[in-house]
Amino acid sequence: MSKNSATYHGVYTPEFPEKYIGSKPIHYRSSWESNVAYFLDHNQNVVRWGYEIIEIPYVSFDGRVHKYIMDFYAEIVTTNQSIQKFLIEVKPEGNLNSVLAQKPPVRPKKRTPKSIRNFIYESKTYLQNRAKWQSAKAFCHSNGLKFVVWTEKNGFNFTAS
Repeated sequence: MSKNSATYHGVYTPEFPEKYIGSKPIHYRSSWESNVAYFLDHNQNVVRWGYEIIEIPYVSFDGRVHKYIMDFYAEIVTTNQSIQKFLIEVKPEGNLNSVLAQKPPVRPKKRTPKSIRNFIYESKTYLQNRAKWQSAKAFCHSNGLKFVVWTEKNGFNFTAS
């Protein structure tokens, strides 16, 4: 791991364990996942929630079937007092825009070894996220759920992506 790529991980213990579905402990992998767990745990409109409890098969750019483990599942009481079920993906803003806008990474003008490596990495990430999110949306459609992607910029928004 390079000096500049700090990771933030730990264990979250629900303060309202009766709302939590899934095995404990919850091993989050980012500060944003920790914030989402806290939000879901403490929000009075959240009836139940879970971390990494739903797996969705998807075909990646390599042509093989992989498992997409959703970050969060939540059941929310809506304004009309019905229950809406959500699958929530937590992603950095940088990974979100290109996939949702369906804009793959642009080839670098200067083709240095580093710029080519970065382009290949960004392209793989784009293709993988696109495949995952298409499968997640189809799964949600078939099962009466909504798929949302939360970033550090769009916050806790239950509007479907």
